[in-house]
Amino acid sequence: MPLDDGKRKRGYVKAWRCTLEWWGFTNPRLAHFWEYCRLKASRQARDVLFNGEKIHLEPGQFVFGRNVAAAETGLSPQQIRTCLKHLSAGTSPETTIRSTKRYSVVTLVNWNGYQVKGDESNQDINHDPTMSQPCPNHVPTTDKNVKKKKNEKNEKKTTTGVLIPPELDTKQFRELWPDWLADRRQRRHPVTERAQEMQLKKLASWGEPAAIMAIQTSIEHGWQGLFPPAETTPPAKPDSQDWADRKLREAREYRD
Repeated sequence: MPLDDGKRKRGYVKAWRCTLEWWGFTNPRLAHFWEYCRLKASRQARDVLFNGEKIHLEPGQFVFGRNVAAAETGLSPQQIRTCLKHLSAGTSPETTIRSTKRYSVVTLVNWNGYQVKGDESNQDINHDPTMSQPCPNHVPTTDKNVKKKKNEKNEKKTTTGVLIPPELDTKQFRELWPDWLADRRQRRHPVTERAQEMQLKKLASWGEPAAIMAIQTSIEHGWQGLFPPAETTPPAKPDSQDWADRKLREAREYRD
């Protein structure tokens, strides 16, 4: 996007390279929405006017509306809601949201850490400030750390664009989930993106150990569905001949 002097006056936000290692970066929708939140966040404490009401914003906050966000990002309102849910989940959420009857305010939890001022004297010429700096509280990069992080990133890339719930986001599950999708494709019953979201939601409710066992069992038996570990077999179809014989015996007993 070309930047004229007028657009440059609106300022910029710092982007840390370790964002490439962030757990949500491999999900296009989530990464896009996260960038939108960073760009919308207030740089400093200020008051804004919203529908005639003055709202005080701290650094890292912005007034949020789902329909407005959908129009500005190109995502649907439902996708916006899902992204916010993931960003606000877990013990270390990326965002929090405070809602009233008239408006909502989104807060980027670690805003000061993202935008902390660092030593910019060692930057390349014409290079965006801070791009080569480590993240706040980030371990200095070594060749060993880089190799480890690249391996972790590649592991996450083995999944599809569907985001794995935090309850299932372990190395073992990330390795097994693509096997399940590949097995379904080989049986000519591929899992759609919507079906993946529903299956992951169901598996998350069972917990990671039970989810892994369910997938392994379904692959082993060639099942198309996923069943709780307590259900060793999928629901069986009734035997029509046994049913007919049973009904015949009941009729004879009734006549006798």
